[in-house]
Amino acid sequence: MRPNVSGLWLRVARSALAVILLSGLPGAALAQEPEWENVSRRNFLNTIRALPENRLAATHVEIVTVGPGTTVTTAFGHSALRVRFGEPYGPEDYYVDFGEYDASFGFLVSLLTGDARFRTNVIPTQSAQEFWDRTGRGMLNSELDLDRREKRVFLEGLARALETMQDGYAYDNYTSNCVTFVRDLIMEATGRTLILPLDPTDASTWRSRVVAFSNENLWLWGNEILLFDYNTDQIRSGPEMIFLADDLTAAVHAAGLVRAQRIDVPHRMSHHTAIRERFARFLDEREMAVFFPPGLNQFNDGPYLARLVVCSFAVLLLVLMIPAGPLVRTRPLAIRAFALWGGIMGLWVSAIAFGTTFQFMDENLLPLVFCPVDFWLWKRPKNAAEIRRRRYYACARIAMVFLALLLSIVWRPQTLTLPVSFALPFFILYLSGPLVRSDRRKTSESSS
Repeated sequence: MRPNVSGLWLRVARSALAVILLSGLPGAALAQEPEWENVSRRNFLNTIRALPENRLAATHVEIVTVGPGTTVTTAFGHSALRVRFGEPYGPEDYYVDFGEYDASFGFLVSLLTGDARFRTNVIPTQSAQEFWDRTGRGMLNSELDLDRREKRVFLEGLARALETMQDGYAYDNYTSNCVTFVRDLIMEATGRTLILPLDPTDASTWRSRVVAFSNENLWLWGNEILLFDYNTDQIRSGPEMIFLADDLTAAVHAAGLVRAQRIDVPHRMSHHTAIRERFARFLDEREMAVFFPPGLNQFNDGPYLARLVVCSFAVLLLVLMIPAGPLVRTRPLAIRAFALWGGIMGLWVSAIAFGTTFQFMDENLLPLVFCPVDFWLWKRPKNAAEIRRRRYYACARIAMVFLALLLSIVWRPQTLTLPVSFALPFFILYLSGPLVRSDRRKTSESSS
C-alpha cells in the first residue's frame, strides 16, 4: 500500500501548529469553567438586561491592558474588560475576558484536528486582579469616556457577544482575538473608527506590530521569520492594525476616549526597552515609574544575545564556505552544517505552508528558499557523477531562491531578507569551489 503523503504532511503541520499556536496566544490558560464562574456570567448578563437608565451614569467601563510576559505563551500581552455597576471589587464589579482557552489534553486534540475553540469568561474583578498580580505581568485600567447611550449600546453588544460565543469561538491571531472583540464593541458603541497612531517610519503591516514582542523570544523570532506569509506584510489601515493589547490602548487614547487611567498591578517581568517604549505612548513619566517599578524589572538581553549567536553562526558558516586558502578544508563541514540546518528549516516551513489553512501562514514563499531536500547535501559525493548532480542541484536551488524573490516583488510581497541573505550566498559559494578534497585536487590539476 502506498503511504498517504498528503495526510502525513497534514499531521506534521497540525502537530507543529499545536506548538506554534499555544506559544503565541495572548489569552490566559484556564481550566474548564467552574460553577462559580457560570454564576458570575449569569449575574452579569442579568444585570445588563435589567439595568435602568438611572444606573448608567454610575456604570464604569474600562479596558484592562496586561503587559507581556517572558514565555512564548505570554509574549504579546492581553486585553480584557472591567465593567463595574457598584462598589470597586464588590459583587457587581466584573472582569470580562475574550481570550481564554482550556490548556488540557482535550483542547490539544481539538487543536490538532483543526477544531480548537477559545472561550469567553466573566469573573469577579478581585479574582482577576489576584491572578495578574501572581503572574507579575501588570494590570492597567483605562476607563472609557462614554455617555449613557454609548454605555447602553456597548453593554448590549457585550451581552450579545457573550451569548453568541457561549460555546467558544474560532481564534485568529489578527482578526479574532481578545483585542479585536473589545475594539469592535467600542467602535459600535461610539460610532467612531479606531485608528492606530503610527510613526511615519513605522510600516503599516501586521508583521511590523509583532516584531517588538517576537524579538523578546528566540522561538517566536525564528517562527516570525520563517512562517509568516505575505498576509503579514500587506499594507493595512484603520482597525485592521489594532490586534495587540497595547495598540488598542494607544488607539483609544488617540481617539480621546479615555476618561481616567489607573495602574492596579505593576509589571514585574523582565523585558527590553522596545516594550517599554510601546507603553510610553499612553503612560506619562509618573505612570511609567509605577507600571515599570525601578529595580523590579530587569532589562532582558538574553533573547537578543541568542539572536546574535544564531546570526553569527550563519555568517561563520558562509565564511567557512569560501573556496580560498585553508578555508577550502572547512567546506565539507560547512556543507553538512547547512544540510542539517537548512533541511530542518525546509521541513518546518513546508509542513506549515502546505498543511495549514491559517491565512497568515498558508501562502509562504519560504519553501522555495529552504527545502527539505537540502538534507541530501549531508552525504558527501563519491565520484564525478555525484559531484555533477550536486552542482545541478545547487543551480536549481539558486533558481528557486530567485523565483521566491521575483514572486515577492510581482505577486506576493513578503519579507525574505534574512533567509535569502543566508541561502543564496551559500549556494553561490557551493558552486564556486570543490565539494570534496578529490574534487579540489582535480580542479587544481585542470586549472594548471
